[in-house]
Amino acid sequence: MFASARPRHLGELLRYIGERVDQGAAERYETLKIDYRPRYTPLLRALAAGAETVTEITSNSSLTQGAISQTVSLMLKGGLLARRGLDDGRKTGLRLTKKDVALLTTLEPHRQMTFLAIRCLELESDIRFLRCYRRSGRRWSGKGSRAA
Repeated sequence: MFASARPRHLGELLRYIGERVDQGAAERYETLKIDYRPRYTPLLRALAAGAETVTEITSNSSLTQGAISQTVSLMLKGGLLARRGLDDGRKTGLRLTKKDVALLTTLEPHRQMTFLAIRCLELESDIRFLRCYRRSGRRWSGKGSRAA
């Protein structure tokens, strides 16, 4: 997208908002000297909640298996994840490393501040962004382009 171009369509607008949020978070991580990408967050949270495989993460998130697999590769290279054999021997599981657990602890206050900033924006604009996104996500879940 050109620097002066403004998103005009729903898909562009949603991507633009997501990119701006991720960019702001990435800048904050860099300022704090934290080697972390915003795209890691859904995987870390899923694994902390008990997911063990890419399939489990995919089925419990709105991310595609391809996006999750790419992120897993990046996190394995960075030492943020480790592979482990599962009991049935057919699949490989993922587990958090000590580095992950420390990151989750470090990032939690920043996550809380992000949601506080969103809440302040909602109050200023009288638009309930999070509620809108959550309802839209539930409504459109599994419908793809048919939802528009």
